[in-house]
Amino acid sequence: MNYLFSNAVAWFLSVLFAYVTNRRFVFESKNPNKLEEIIKFVSARLLTLLLDMFIMFVCVTILKFNDKISKLLSQVIIIISNYIFSKIFVFKK
Repeated sequence: MNYLFSNAVAWFLSVLFAYVTNRRFVFESKNPNKLEEIIKFVSARLLTLLLDMFIMFVCVTILKFNDKISKLLSQVIIIISNYIFSKIFVFKK
């Protein structure tokens, strides 16, 4: 299987899993409009995917930081951003 296709499938499945677990266990959403909610969730995750790519580009290509340290820094920012977007934008009460 092509690695880019595999990566896209893995990203999609992980976002789907994250939506289900966030909806049920983290934010305990009771919103009956799941389609609207999942569209917002995926949109927020696409935004943080772009943010991740931007952070990696700046840190590794421009600032010449170590790629593994840069990824660690990026993931801390992304995890916090995902939570904030979910709380304020997706699963707001």
